[in-house]
Amino acid sequence: MLSEFTSLMEIEREKLRKEEIEGEFQQRIDKWLKPAFTAFILSRPPNEVNPNILDVALMDEWRTLLCTEPLNEDLTESTVEAASAKIPQFAETFRKGRIEELLDVVRRSKTYSSQRVTEDVLQLASTMFRCADSRCGRNGEMNTYPHILAHTCNFLFMQEPNIEIAPRDAEHLPPPELPSTGVDPGKNATIRLYREEERHILTALKYVGIWAGLDADIAFDDAAHEHTLSLLDALGWSHDTTGAEMEERQPYVECLCECYHDLEKARSRKVSRWKKAMKSHASKYEGSVSLDGAQAKGCKFCRKVAAGQPIEEKDIDEDNEVDQWSSESDSE
Repeated sequence: MLSEFTSLMEIEREKLRKEEIEGEFQQRIDKWLKPAFTAFILSRPPNEVNPNILDVALMDEWRTLLCTEPLNEDLTESTVEAASAKIPQFAETFRKGRIEELLDVVRRSKTYSSQRVTEDVLQLASTMFRCADSRCGRNGEMNTYPHILAHTCNFLFMQEPNIEIAPRDAEHLPPPELPSTGVDPGKNATIRLYREEERHILTALKYVGIWAGLDADIAFDDAAHEHTLSLLDALGWSHDTTGAEMEERQPYVECLCECYHDLEKARSRKVSRWKKAMKSHASKYEGSVSLDGAQAKGCKFCRKVAAGQPIEEKDIDEDNEVDQWSSESDSE
């Protein structure tokens, strides 16, 4: 009976010690990492692609600093400054990696197949992406760059991470063992830690998502691309108009295309901002055009894009089936 009680006391003591250590890690992160990260973010241009605080915490310099210095001793300003000085270089590598992943998605689209695609393409208003994962809470929502990189499906959240701990010099790592139930392996990226103490970083930042790779269900939206080009034509604006320019000028538009209306009901007028018009198109178009173009719903743009057929000049005037926009810009 006494040994049983002693065992319970040991378990409780270990639990309290773990909570104490986690609290000390949280204080260290709040005092040193968060101000350094905030200063870095404030130094960056608006809408830049940046790592988040958990990505930075798992940089070699920061994870070493946070986890190897004794917890009963404070960090020195010189060591913190040295780790902070590495953040911009890490962020640039991070940015280039995320952009390259997104460019690969654009290159696989029907619109840009076999074309040379550079980062400039991502800036265009006609470059639209959509997540097709039916389990996603924002399924079907269209996004432009860089907002698509902040989409929830691209991140792994730390409440239940799949962790692999191995020394930095380990040459042959066993394959990670993914949970067998209730988890989609494609959403369960493995976090590699070099030491057991680094678990406390994940606990301290458990509500922050870490980049897990561009989700496989995110795709370039060819139909939305064509609709946006037709909208730009109606506005008399260049096809090279960027998403930032559209956001700045914010034209009001009305689409008369059949994709936006229930053909069985009397047509009503609905004017909206340009991006909302594209999203309205997405909700009407969702599921109405099969990938092989066999179904005949949606406008001619939608049907042809779904079938992988080129948009021809005759399509634009034939049967009034494609986009017809009326517009009024705030700037005019």
